[in-house]
Amino acid sequence: NQKLDNDHQQIISIINDLYELVLANDSGRGSDAIVKRLNSYTQLHFTTEEHMLVMNSYPNLQDHRQEHEAMISRTQCLQLKRSFDKDSCQDVLLMLKKWWLSHIQKRDQDYRPYLKDIETKQGA
Repeated sequence: NQKLDNDHQQIISIINDLYELVLANDSGRGSDAIVKRLNSYTQLHFTTEEHMLVMNSYPNLQDHRQEHEAMISRTQCLQLKRSFDKDSCQDVLLMLKKWWLSHIQKRDQDYRPYLKDIETKQGA
């Protein structure tokens, strides 16, 4: 789905923005706004993705939703932090990178054959 792929690119872009702050050793000043943006966009993306899965009766929706809820909790916790030092930013970036890459490359790939099969059946 192109919309979901675009969302993934936007989320990675937000993570890269946070990384740029770390490289500039300026993470305290702008990190709050970037983490807030990440939190909002993550929730928007998950809502969109879950809606698509609900509309197509995806059988593993509950497991997928639980992963989303765990990430939303993590990004909400990040938003509650008032500032990030360089070490904590690097930890955050590592966690975000690992989770998003795993989720995009593995978990999101799980539903693609299912949706493709539905699309093929609807086209027949």
